[in-house]
Amino acid sequence: MKKLIVTVNIVLIFFVSIFELSAGWIIYEKSHQSNLKSHSNFKYYIQDQKLKLEEEGLITIFNLQKQTITFIVPDKALYWTGFFIDYKKEFKESLQKSFRKRLEQIPDPQKEMAQATFDYYIESLEDTLRSEQDLLDMAIINTGKSDKIAGFNASMYGLFVNKNLKEEIWISEEIQINNEFDMVRFNDLLKQMGNSMVGELNYQASNNFAQLLQKGLLMKTVEYGYDVNYTTEVYKVKQKVLDESVFQIPSGFEKANLADLGLFYETE
Repeated sequence: MKKLIVTVNIVLIFFVSIFELSAGWIIYEKSHQSNLKSHSNFKYYIQDQKLKLEEEGLITIFNLQKQTITFIVPDKALYWTGFFIDYKKEFKESLQKSFRKRLEQIPDPQKEMAQATFDYYIESLEDTLRSEQDLLDMAIINTGKSDKIAGFNASMYGLFVNKNLKEEIWISEEIQINNEFDMVRFNDLLKQMGNSMVGELNYQASNNFAQLLQKGLLMKTVEYGYDVNYTTEVYKVKQKVLDESVFQIPSGFEKANLADLGLFYETE
């Protein structure tokens, strides 16, 4: 009888362990600018190499296994989905179509300058890490500071540019999400999209930053600007098995092109 009880306990421990390893995460986050009283809310779902981000007016779903990205605009009941490389291609085509339409309304003497400005912007989409990042002395350093954020211990890393602190990066090693979502692989896929990424996930796509995120969950960032500081902070974390429907497109939504979603510019 004792042997049976021990065997049952081992089986239970095994299944509890499997549950914990396969359980997803729900992460609640808020952000604000130092010169404003209002703040924005974000909600992340992470599980099985998929990430869903809910922000005001937009839902973005990344699937690392399929290498796809999906944009959902709830207010319009529209969505777009495709491979990362498809997004970049269609984004550029949509920009070019919109620009040609607007170019018709620009006086002839200004068209050449407008075309040159647009060509420079299109070229910059090919380049996420070139330009000033290669020229600046950038380093991410463990400052030794620690604090409790959303009930979890977190350590502060500093992003220094030319030896000046430009950003605080707080990481909690008590929350390990890398088994559910590979941040290094995600970072590589974001680079394919270039500077065209929209929303909260348009962040510094550097290898050092991706490697840092392997240590644990990003709990807080404080970006120091010239006149304004921008703070993003996790205020609640839940671990649970997520239903696959969380990462699916709602029924009844219509597929559209990126221009129709209205995420980047006026389409009229």
